[in-house]
Amino acid sequence: MLISARGTKAVAGLAGLGLVIGTLIPGAVLVVLGLVFLAQGNPSAAPMDTGHVLPPWTGPASLVLIVGNFLSYAGMEMNGVHVSSLREPGRQFPRSVFLATGLVLLIFILPALAISWVMAGRGPESHGRG
Repeated sequence: MLISARGTKAVAGLAGLGLVIGTLIPGAVLVVLGLVFLAQGNPSAAPMDTGHVLPPWTGPASLVLIVGNFLSYAGMEMNGVHVSSLREPGRQFPRSVFLATGLVLLIFILPALAISWVMAGRGPESHGRG
C-alpha cells in the first residue's frame, strides 16, 4: 500500500523486480541445473527426439490437454490503453506484443523442459512402489 501511494512508477518498478526475482532468476537456475544434469552424462528422463515433440493423439482427452495448454498462455496480455503513450505506436506496440509472447513462451517452456529432463518417470510408481 505504501508503494502504490508513491505512484505508478513505483508499482511498475516493484512489478519488474518481482518478475526478475520471482520468475526469471528461478527459471534460469532451473534451466542451468538441467543442462548441468545432462552435461554430467545423465540420461534425459524425457525423450528429446522428433517423435516426441507433440503428444500422441488419443481422441477427446488430447483435445482437453491442448486446450488446457493454450489457456495457460492466455494470461499474457498487453494493455491497449498505453498505446497512445508510445512515440511510434504503429511500430512499437506490435513489437512489444511479439517480444512479450516470446518471453512468456520461454518462461513457460524452458524451465518445464529442464524439470522433465530430470523428473519424468521418477515418481514412486516407476520404482515398483505405489
